[in-house]
Amino acid sequence: MQLNDTIREICLPSEVLNIYPKHCEWVEKCISESRTCFLAQENQTPIGCAIVKISRKNVGLLKLCFLYMLPDYRHKGYARSLIAAIEEYAIINGLSGIYTTVNPKTDSVERFISSCGYKKISRTKYGDIVFQRIFYN
Repeated sequence: MQLNDTIREICLPSEVLNIYPKHCEWVEKCISESRTCFLAQENQTPIGCAIVKISRKNVGLLKLCFLYMLPDYRHKGYARSLIAAIEEYAIINGLSGIYTTVNPKTDSVERFISSCGYKKISRTKYGDIVFQRIFYN
């Protein structure tokens, strides 16, 4: 499904793997579990992606499992467009919010997700920071 000129919902592992081959087994696992993938494009060229799943653990929430943008396309608004598409997807699917975990060593990701309206709510047992944005209760 094309969401706008830049973002589309996909389920093709090859498109995600072309952007982020570093963790191909994990990406393939996400696809096999029917997680939803979003692809950011510029002029039909894949430049970033995100993977989400409806949480069984946190009922009513969507989990942002993965967000990646090729280095040349960072700080240009594409990741923010991906987040907006994911939020729209969550709302359309009747979910009340989104959460994600961020490694505390990635200051730029922490700043970015905070700038998108996500609040720190806790830490995982592994020390990652849990961010959440609730749309409605």
